[in-house]
Amino acid sequence: MTHLLEIRNVSRRFGGVQAVGDVTAHVNEGELVGLIGPNGAGKTTLFNLISGFTPLSGGTVAFAGRTISGMTPNQVARLGISRTFQNLRVFPNMSVFDNVSVGAVGALPQGAFGALFGSLHRRGRDRSAEISHRTWEALEAVGLTHVAAELAANLPYGQRKYLEIARALAMRPRFLILDEPAAGLNDTETRDLAAFIKRLHGQGLTIMLVEHDMTLVMGICQRILVLASGRKIADGTPDAIRNDAAVLEAYLGVDE
Repeated sequence: MTHLLEIRNVSRRFGGVQAVGDVTAHVNEGELVGLIGPNGAGKTTLFNLISGFTPLSGGTVAFAGRTISGMTPNQVARLGISRTFQNLRVFPNMSVFDNVSVGAVGALPQGAFGALFGSLHRRGRDRSAEISHRTWEALEAVGLTHVAAELAANLPYGQRKYLEIARALAMRPRFLILDEPAAGLNDTETRDLAAFIKRLHGQGLTIMLVEHDMTLVMGICQRILVLASGRKIADGTPDAIRNDAAVLEAYLGVDE
């Protein structure tokens, strides 16, 4: 398999705190990979390092054979990596459609200002049409076309989760990062979300997710990485991770 994402000896310090320490890992093209670990393990920090939101203290990150360490989040996104966030980042006073269009604009070569406020020449019209097309495509993928005109603030929490995913999908990513997508959802909503993620993966999208719901992770992920205290302690199939002594120690304090 081809490694789409390669993380080599990545570390990040915040003052005297080692949030991520010497992590080496990879994600293959077409994989659905879970990233788990106890609270404070460094999972979201690792996502931030991959996506350019936090600078590395050491190591390198490569995507599709190209080093992306030091790139801005916009530069990383335009290469084909999009993500959601642990804390929802929707714009409550904008419509659902406009929220998703932000993602579509961000993925296009030119900046948002030119796309949204450019002149009405042919290129400007073409860009506007492309933004609209990508937005409707993403809304259809998550089942939110019927609320496109609603203010995001009026959506129930579960739909706002899908709104954030739609914005990421509007970028037409090659690699999708989901940060705790099931947080705050009830059991039925979580099952529906798991089925949705599997459908996205079945369409050829490479996905990496952080999640505390172990039933979801074990049920849909092909491979799981485990962090504890900022370091990788395990990497394997769900069955292997269930029985890994280091994982049991990290989660349960069970020393076998």
